[in-house]
Amino acid sequence: MNLVFQTADLLFQKRLGLTGEAIVASRSVLNEAEFNHVAFFISDAHLIHAVDPHGVEKIALSALLSSGQNVQVMRIKHLNSRSKTLALKKALTQLGKRYDFDFSGNTDKAFYCSSLIQYLFPQYFKQQPMTFKDKNTQTFHPHWLEHFDKLGKAIPEGALGTHPMGLFQSNCLAPVPQSHGIPLQNV
Repeated sequence: MNLVFQTADLLFQKRLGLTGEAIVASRSVLNEAEFNHVAFFISDAHLIHAVDPHGVEKIALSALLSSGQNVQVMRIKHLNSRSKTLALKKALTQLGKRYDFDFSGNTDKAFYCSSLIQYLFPQYFKQQPMTFKDKNTQTFHPHWLEHFDKLGKAIPEGALGTHPMGLFQSNCLAPVPQSHGIPLQNV
């Protein structure tokens, strides 16, 4: 099968690094899937995502794949071409905006990965209370303690926001079959 990814498809990925591990630690896995990042396809080979420290940027699929593991591409069910075009235009106007280190998710001035997707598709993805606690210990993950201490801010436990796994688990998404020889995780 040689299926080309479509505009508005979403790439979920487990990125490597301390922040990625802290994000994974805060959510339950689904059928062994652990995703801590999500990006928006603008073509079959390029995506837009919000990433620390760069903010919202355009990235080649090949570059994004080299930065993580456990990839799954999902498609929003029943998304028409007009909605795809509007989301693409909206995504392109976010390029260059800063990364939301506070994880506030309440502004269009800065984004983290899943808040960008929720901003593009508010009709499909709703904000939910966030947690920065390790799902196993029920205590704040050491990375988040250090991160928010450096910012001089309280951890926004319970504040409304998004999580890549929360988006991934949405009933509005369907998996896109494996294509282009990319090792997509079957979940």
